[in-house]
Amino acid sequence: MNKTVEVLNETSLEVSGTEELVLDFLNQLHFQDDCEISILYCDNKKIQQLNRDYRKKDYATDVLSFPSEMDYFLGDIAISLE
Repeated sequence: MNKTVEVLNETSLEVSGTEELVLDFLNQLHFQDDCEISILYCDNKKIQQLNRDYRKKDYATDVLSFPSEMDYFLGDIAISLE
């Protein structure tokens, strides 16, 4: 099965191991389907903007998740590293 983890880091911090961690998690859940998931590392300003634009809540938070309605795409996760 084809599992894809897309990681985008918009911070100056070095982050490693995300793809392996997510793939291991999916394997431990015995997730058999082809799938894709997107992870964004960002700052509080960016996550506040996402929270405001998509949830109508104008404040920063640690994590946002956006599930997908597409069969193969699990969704997006935004994580503030601040």
